[in-house]
Amino acid sequence: EKGQYELLSAKDFNAKIQQEKNLQLLDVRTPGEWQGGVLEGALQINMYDADFYEKVNEKIDKTKPVYVYCQGGVRSKEVSIQLIKMGYTAVYDLKGGYGSWQSNKEKK
Repeated sequence: EKGQYELLSAKDFNAKIQQEKNLQLLDVRTPGEWQGGVLEGALQINMYDADFYEKVNEKIDKTKPVYVYCQGGVRSKEVSIQLIKMGYTAVYDLKGGYGSWQSNKEKK
């Protein structure tokens, strides 16, 4: 059985993470990118680490929803698809990444 992958706008992503009780938020950007800001409660694991997927498996529960983001949306999509292949049940990807999150926040 395949897991569920969903690409969400910054607005929908925000609404979902606000409702999530056991939030698993995964920031796959580089340490340099983290300096520019991080979503509160995010687990930071650099996608370029050789043992990236091992670290993710250690720290994230496959049976609960995972919310993934990067800087622009390309890496998070790649990671999300891989997580589904690895047996994760629900993966939500932030469309446009942290950049779109920031511009969405500024509009408010």
